[in-house]
Amino acid sequence: MKKSIVLIGSPGSGKDTQVTLLAEKLGIIPIKTGEMARQLAKKDQSIASVLKKGEFINNDIINDLVRAKLDKLASSQTFISDAFPLDIEQALWLDKYLAKIDRKLDMAIFLDVSSDEAICRMKKRARKTDTPEVIDKRLADFNNVTAKVIDYYKKNNLLIRINGEGNIEKINQDIRRAILGNEN
Repeated sequence: MKKSIVLIGSPGSGKDTQVTLLAEKLGIIPIKTGEMARQLAKKDQSIASVLKKGEFINNDIINDLVRAKLDKLASSQTFISDAFPLDIEQALWLDKYLAKIDRKLDMAIFLDVSSDEAICRMKKRARKTDTPEVIDKRLADFNNVTAKVIDYYKKNNLLIRINGEGNIEKINQDIRRAILGNEN
């Protein structure tokens, strides 16, 4: 199986949890941009400051992190990107870069959760940056910026909506079914 997949969802939608499960169960290579950004923030105070405010990191920096991960993939490996792309510019960059390495995006999975559920989940996790102000900002950015990425993938017939509320294993089964299609 060789697929190129992005997993999109609001902050608190469970993207990291689902990508981790997919890596374990299907051997899919995870590209976790949030985790990469948090690691980078430990070394770079300016990035730490951006994350603390709940803002997006400069696209050039994130694109470089994703490029480095993609360049390490074998041509036959499936990857899933967690929380990338976040905006249209990143989506367009990803399309161009995948074409450059003889790949194309196969699907964009939208992990759909209500704002109330996302807020509840974010309040439960132990991230210093998840203050009420940052949570509000990140959800607003998702609704105003990342929602355009969802529309972009919908127009390109790549979007698969998965209900992200409920049992974690059931959600993961739904995602695996979408990825595997007739292969399971």
